[in-house]
Amino acid sequence: MKHLRNAILVIIGLYVLTLGLVYVDVYDSRPIISLFKNIQSDSALEVVDFSVEKKDSSKTKPKPNKDRNPYYGDLHVHTKYSFDAYVFGVTASPDDAYRYAKGEGVKHPLGYEMKLREPLDFYAVTDHGFYMGMIQAYADTMQ
Repeated sequence: MKHLRNAILVIIGLYVLTLGLVYVDVYDSRPIISLFKNIQSDSALEVVDFSVEKKDSSKTKPKPNKDRNPYYGDLHVHTKYSFDAYVFGVTASPDDAYRYAKGEGVKHPLGYEMKLREPLDFYAVTDHGFYMGMIQAYADTMQ
């Protein structure tokens, strides 16, 4: 009987606490957040213009391209030699990446072939210099 009474009191207490938290949330009277907002300064809301006045350039500029050709590519690609790409399952080497950019098909880690509809105009493999290839070597249990 004593345990039943304690259980009922705990349930009633949790119910009242939940109602109190819902009330505070609904009526936006969050006392702790309000306290932090009062302490916070408005300096983060200021917009400062750091632009530099442009000087007139006496250099001749190239004529604009009448066709306004757009070029498509990617300047930030990681391969299996970068630790972050390797831990997410990338198995492509830099050679595979460049073949993919040229329009050839490469095998996805899940087994299907990936291929672009059109080759890219520019492409850069930008693997990280630290731990380069090390995660792959650490994962190899045969060495």
